[in-house]
Amino acid sequence: MSFEEIFSFAADTETDVLGIYAAGNPIGFTVLLKNDVCGYIYFLAIEGGDRAKGYGSAALRKMMVKYPNRQLKMYYVKGGLRLLCSVYTGAGALRHPSA
Repeated sequence: MSFEEIFSFAADTETDVLGIYAAGNPIGFTVLLKNDVCGYIYFLAIEGGDRAKGYGSAALRKMMVKYPNRQLKMYYVKGGLRLLCSVYTGAGALRHPSA
């Protein structure tokens, strides 16, 4: 999906496109599809040279603060397997291990 398609999709749905910055410089972004209960992290991208520095985990922690009453979900690939990660952000809920 191109950037234009992502922003067009976001304009027509309950979608947030959030920038990820380091020292004031853009290094990535995330696309979150949402409803009243849940948020699906459709896309999370970090610039190649800035990967494995904790920026993705920091972005997840900030989303947990920004959306305190939603369960956040994200699929990711590890070792050829497609896995689902759920992050519960409500009061008394389970937290992502890196939070």
